[in-house]
Amino acid sequence: MQRPLIITTSSTNKENYFLRREFITEIERAGGTPLIIAASEAVSIQDIFPIMNGLYLTGGDDIHPSFYGEEIAPHYNGILDMPRDQLERELILYATEHRIPIFGICRGMQALNVFLGGSLYQDINEEHEGALEHRPVNTERSALAHSVTTKEGSIIANIMGKESFMVNSIHHQAVRKLGKDLVASAVSPDGIIEAIELPSHPFTIGVEWHPEELKDESSQELFKRFIEATKERRGK
Repeated sequence: MQRPLIITTSSTNKENYFLRREFITEIERAGGTPLIIAASEAVSIQDIFPIMNGLYLTGGDDIHPSFYGEEIAPHYNGILDMPRDQLERELILYATEHRIPIFGICRGMQALNVFLGGSLYQDINEEHEGALEHRPVNTERSALAHSVTTKEGSIIANIMGKESFMVNSIHHQAVRKLGKDLVASAVSPDGIIEAIELPSHPFTIGVEWHPEELKDESSQELFKRFIEATKERRGK
């Protein structure tokens, strides 16, 4: 059987389009064929829709707060990527409407939440009292930072096979208000939402940690389940 075609996007700046290699190798290892779409004026998104078996939203720079009705906060300290925001918004809306499986990681989870009507903490440390350190400095990307606890009966709990486990953490923003029909399926000890799901869809999951860096069996199972979902949809 032909491997499912997984659409993903790259980060942008004035000189480069770029995406970390680990995001792509885990999709390939799980059985998918990734197609990276750059946010440029030449992209015809209508041509992308018919070939998309799955939508994979990866990590990267921040989403512009105007997409969730806010100004840039005085304490904001990050990098914005509006061209990518605009492209991912269209992809997310199409994928949710047409029940195409979606898997979001870190920024990808945040994009899924924002473009379904939710909002973000522009900076966790500044806006969430008692927050853990969610972006430790001078540590490996695979370093375990804190625990998360899953919601009983959630897809993420089923995939990970346990109620609580340790994750890495490389983010300074997080979900504040959930988007339409999304549910929180994992939280960290300080109450930050660490995973979201769209129960009305066959497979729409976002996680705030970086399973592509962890390489453990449960993390790899996330990618496998995503690819399996894309194959099931394509076969219908």
